[in-house]
Amino acid sequence: MNNSLQNFSHNGSDHLPSVEDLPILPDMLKTMDVDLAVSEDGKVYIFHEKPLIEALDFIEYDLDDASLHFVGINGRMQNIGMKVQAPMKKYMEKSNNVYLIHVGGDKADTMQIIDLVMIIRNAGL
Repeated sequence: MNNSLQNFSHNGSDHLPSVEDLPILPDMLKTMDVDLAVSEDGKVYIFHEKPLIEALDFIEYDLDDASLHFVGINGRMQNIGMKVQAPMKKYMEKSNNVYLIHVGGDKADTMQIIDLVMIIRNAGL
C-alpha cells in the first residue's frame, strides 16, 4: 500500500493527502470486503465492510471495461476493484443509482443512494 495511505482512517478524508497529490485511491477491494449484487429489475447494491474514506458524488459504470469507479465530492476516484460479471451487465444498464450499504458485523449500519453514471465509448469513431 502507498506509504501516504498508511495513516488514514476510513472515517473521513482529513488524514488523506490532497487530491492533487493523491487523485486515485487504491482499489476498494484491497482495503475492505466489498460485494456487488444486481437485481433483474436493475437495482444495484454494493455492500462494504468499512466506512468510505470520503463522501461520494456519484459512481461511474464503464460499460466497455465493466468497471465501477467511485467519484468523491472533491473529484478523487477509487475503483471498486472487481469487474461487473457478464450476467449482471444487462441489468445494470437499467439503473440510475446504486444502493451503497455499509455492513458492520452482521447488520447494515448505513445505506446511501448514489447516482450511477454510465460511461460508453465508441472506440471505432
